Amino acid sequence: MKLRSQRTYILPTGPGLVLGLVLLIEFIVALTFGHPFAYALSFLSIGVIVISAFHTNTSLEKIKFLSVKNNLIEQDAVSSISLNIDFPNGFEKRVLICNFEGQKYLTNQVIGKELSTIDVSIMQLKRGVSAFPRLKVQTTYPLGIFKSWKYLDIENSLNTYPRKVILEESETIFSQQDTNMGENSTLNRNLDEFLEHRKFRETDSWKQIDWKAFARGRGLLTKTYTGNSEESTTFQLLKSYSEKDLQMAAAFLFDGFERNKQTCLMYEEQIISCGEDFDHLQRCLRNLCSYEVRDV
Repeated sequence: MKLRSQRTYILPTGPGLVLGLVLLIEFIVALTFGHPFAYALSFLSIGVIVISAFHTNTSLEKIKFLSVKNNLIEQDAVSSISLNIDFPNGFEKRVLICNFEGQKYLTNQVIGKELSTIDVSIMQLKRGVSAFPRLKVQTTYPLGIFKSWKYLDIENSLNTYPRKVILEESETIFSQQDTNMGENSTLNRNLDEFLEHRKFRETDSWKQIDWKAFARGRGLLTKTYTGNSEESTTFQLLKSYSEKDLQMAAAFLFDGFERNKQTCLMYEEQIISCGEDFDHLQRCLRNLCSYEVRDV
């Protein structure tokens, strides 16, 4: 049976059950011997338990979900999602235990009016755009003898981009020599317009050498191009791309971002995005989330 969202549920904890058993024995002893002190102690203990149950139950009553700070995660990897939570007036600091429904990762955080953002771990095994699982928020405030919890609905969509392929430590996608990166994807390096030759320097890249001129006996000459930029690199997904192509594209984009290189992502002849900043990376990854694999 699926519990309804926005309602608060409460149950005794393990220590609470033990305390309840002790209180029952204490009450039986009070009834047996009829001692006034035993009665007073029993009713005092019952009062503490009732007040504790009331505070535990009401501590989550008015908590509401506001917004998601980030909804982009990597496939098959533990990621952290930041959520903004609205607390009622007079909310005191307390420890909340949070996790997404169906997820085993628990997060313990001290929450208060000035600490209204919680970070919750999540892992998705499948790439794509999906609905957020419900957020389960629970607490044992104030004495730990009762546990209350509620489920909060998150209306945003969860975007899971392809798992990045694992490269060797000394290898990057930019060092690949073949233009065929996956089954149906290509990597193209587009330089600026050729300007002139100059003598080779030790700091020059061997890729910039004009080997045809060297074969004609002109020595080692380096090609120079118009503009100050280096090469821009384009990853192009072809029509019948596979999941591996998408994983290579994700690794390519992260590789370029970490190295501050200009990158472009294309699908067939359509340019998805070009750039080297974080916004460009996010735009490309969101597109990779929504692509349907046409050739497995």
